[in-house]
Amino acid sequence: MTALLESVGLAGPTSHGLRHTAASLAVAEGANVRAVQRMLGHASAAMTLDVYADLFEDDLDQVADRLDRAAGRAAAESVRTEGVGPDLDALSPDRQHHG
Repeated sequence: MTALLESVGLAGPTSHGLRHTAASLAVAEGANVRAVQRMLGHASAAMTLDVYADLFEDDLDQVADRLDRAAGRAAAESVRTEGVGPDLDALSPDRQHHG
């Protein structure tokens, strides 16, 4: 049956293909490289990166986006002004005015 399927270009999934798909799905869902390493049984994360490096190309865009957001938060924090206006927490309940 395998030969027949291959002859018409419909060969079934291979164990390598399934392994690659599993790694791809794990990466797409944000799995840590070390988790993918353990899942695949690689001796090191470096081996995982060497074998599946093409799966991580989109990560550069994600890192850039995260850095942009972090820079925006840092910029917003840097312009916050502390101590402007009354310190409402410091007012004792008997000094607060209701009006």
